[in-house]
Amino acid sequence: MSSFGALSTLQYVPGDSFLHRLDPRSKYGFVASYSISLVSSHSFTASLIYTLVALFLFLLSKLRLYLLWENIRGLFIVMIILNYFQIVLNGVEGAALMTLKMISFILMVTLLLSTTPPEKQTEGLHKLFSPLRRIGQSRYRGWNPHRYWPASVPTKQRHLSRSPF
Repeated sequence: MSSFGALSTLQYVPGDSFLHRLDPRSKYGFVASYSISLVSSHSFTASLIYTLVALFLFLLSKLRLYLLWENIRGLFIVMIILNYFQIVLNGVEGAALMTLKMISFILMVTLLLSTTPPEKQTEGLHKLFSPLRRIGQSRYRGWNPHRYWPASVPTKQRHLSRSPF
């Protein structure tokens, strides 16, 4: 176990499953469409099917089921509190629906992060957002001081002129 504590369960787990070999862009696309479908479904049956699909993919990835418990365990108290409010406002069915959706979403995020190395995640995001460069958006969105200040102004004056005082 790494020194990151609860965040260590969201790290890449090496493996040789079908999901480990998939391109990160296809994973991002699937997780995005899955999440939109999950959130937009309002029936208990559909949410149960989404959760079963997520469990099937989790088993297909050959990850340990203990990894799932480690991810849900940290949110267990939050889920209990939210379920209390759901039971008060929408009844037991609303609480069960929300719980299924949360578990399913946590499963998908765990699958995405655990089956894709960080460098492949970054590379996949760069490739996904590369069409934005054609419309003038850079993939590096950091603050560029040369874009706003002329080169003749010394660096020290640049910082002083930005001061709110």
